[in-house]
Amino acid sequence: VNIIKANTVGIMIFFFILFLAKLTDFSRAVLFIFYALNIGYELIARILLRALLRSIRKRGFNQKHIVLIGYSRAAEGYIDRIKLFPQWGYHVVGILDDNVESDTKYRGEKIIGRISDIENIIAENDLDEIVITLGLEEYMKLEKIVGICEKSGVHTKFIPDYNNIIPT
Repeated sequence: VNIIKANTVGIMIFFFILFLAKLTDFSRAVLFIFYALNIGYELIARILLRALLRSIRKRGFNQKHIVLIGYSRAAEGYIDRIKLFPQWGYHVVGILDDNVESDTKYRGEKIIGRISDIENIIAENDLDEIVITLGLEEYMKLEKIVGICEKSGVHTKFIPDYNNIIPT
């Protein structure tokens, strides 16, 4: 739909410029053929690009490997969104948490260790991103975690657990 909108606006602007310049020697049929071909070729190119990227991701390439720190409702919501939109290309290596047993799983994603293991996990894995999904009661650990992440050079994303906030 956006491709059609963009091409329609573009052809309208072109017609307006032709009108203002009083240029009447342009074939409107050729312009409409250009309009239709441009939309068609752009759609084909995007479909082929999506198919190519999808096949590359199925082979394990072009993915962002992430670790979640803290098991909370925010972590569950984040995993749900990742599973809902696989085209984003995220692969969850695991979850680090101090309060949940290591054999716990949520939608196939396993607790792989304690928060104190973060340096070893970063060293052992080629991580692209660390997502901090701590519950409110664990925010005192945040400064140490962010310091370790900054030192390692891994991009850090913070997802607050809004579900545990009690309205006043």
